[in-house]
Amino acid sequence: MSTGLALPSPGLLSSVLARANAARLCPELGFHDPMAERLAYRWREQANTISHRLREVRHCCLISAWLDAQTRQFLNQHPDALCINLGAGLDACHARQPAGLASPLADWIDVDLPDVTAIKARLLLPRRGYSLVSADITRSGWTRQLPPVRKRAVLLRAEGLFGQLERAQLLRLLDELTHWSQQACAVWLIYDWQSRLARLGGHGWRATAINELSRARPQWQRHADFDIMATSAFPHPGNWLHKHCLGLPLRGCQTLRYTHPAHAR
Repeated sequence: MSTGLALPSPGLLSSVLARANAARLCPELGFHDPMAERLAYRWREQANTISHRLREVRHCCLISAWLDAQTRQFLNQHPDALCINLGAGLDACHARQPAGLASPLADWIDVDLPDVTAIKARLLLPRRGYSLVSADITRSGWTRQLPPVRKRAVLLRAEGLFGQLERAQLLRLLDELTHWSQQACAVWLIYDWQSRLARLGGHGWRATAINELSRARPQWQRHADFDIMATSAFPHPGNWLHKHCLGLPLRGCQTLRYTHPAHAR
């Protein structure tokens, strides 16, 4: 059956299928994504491929659930925040906010490459306070497409993105976002990361330490951490050794809080 849309790339499709099948394959996680279920129905012929990758499904949903919890915490403190989903793919995290907690004052912007946002624009219905921005976040000046901050709080979310960037690209991105958000009253960056060992043979940036970004850019300070492997039903055999030797998990999530140099003690 034709969906009228080209099949998304494997990376985009696998994350949607993982979230869409979480309630069926990993009900103990309590993670539910109705929007992903509706999106995945369009490519249901590929749904059976995710059932054989239970570890991947669990890790994807653990990451999304933790980042969602950090999002709710931030919005409880700043209900009129500007939320930027970097490299959003086909994720619709704005739709996962509980109805009773979702703030009508918050604005959500999903940022990704033009071909991705074109697919998303056809799939998602228009919604007040939600918009799409087509941009290459590795290019300087792309934040000019974002609205001015104007003393609002800013939440930056990067799920599955940093592993696709080289270290120099990532630091340039961080500097670009730092400059754009100078007038914000509060800024959090929430993201997931993997150690080099967990990504052997892969490409892009791999955190050698959980505090690598905060060391490179001291104004971004660690606020919260999450060890994915510690809660996984399929622990990586090297996780214990990695933590024993280096004191770090193989894979996790982190929240960084921006502190303006003028406000630093």
